[in-house]
Amino acid sequence: PHPQNSAMLIRNFAANGFFSPELLIEKVVWINSGKMCLSAEGVEEWAYSFRPADSPKTALMLVDSITPNELLNNLCLNELDFLKIDIEGAEMYLIDSIISNACKIEKLLMETHQRFMSGTTFGEKYKEELRKLELFIKRNNLERDWLLDWH
Repeated sequence: PHPQNSAMLIRNFAANGFFSPELLIEKVVWINSGKMCLSAEGVEEWAYSFRPADSPKTALMLVDSITPNELLNNLCLNELDFLKIDIEGAEMYLIDSIISNACKIEKLLMETHQRFMSGTTFGEKYKEELRKLELFIKRNNLERDWLLDWH
């Protein structure tokens, strides 16, 4: 959703013949729709994070958010060929939605952040949610198509 990232995405996709402007949705995929604050507080200059819109004083900009189901419905898609998720630890909030939409997701690539969460109260809940997804992947023989952590 940062304008510079969107511009880079458009350039890279267009250069490779993959870009269709009507498919670019500049929203944050989140557990509910509304507004989120894009913030660079406490991170490297190239890194951004999103926070609920109740903390706008530290926001670089407000960005609309959309749920995974709304995203699929807005695109009128019955399935996604490829879904990449890299949302700096917040992926645990989308795991139930990912599982409930599994039949619509052909390939999944998700960067997980458990290594940053260990030893925290939040880390235990994160570990439970991640384990739920790992078991789902294994039970449904998705190991070749759904990849967690590529580091």
